[in-house]
Amino acid sequence: MTEDEAKTKACPYAKNFGASQQVAEGPGPHCVASACMAWRTTSKSNGSNFYRDGYCGLAGALQ
Repeated sequence: MTEDEAKTKACPYAKNFGASQQVAEGPGPHCVASACMAWRTTSKSNGSNFYRDGYCGLAGALQ
């Protein structure tokens, strides 16, 4: 998923980070994507374009 998509997801590990981590709509702490030590970056290509996605290393890779 992209970093922007990740930032809309709740992070159960971020509950102690405080209100400064409220980056998405709604209550609760959210993913901070590449600002997190557990974020894993993946590289993909769709033929003509190269882009980077990622996933939470604590939650595991998306299938």
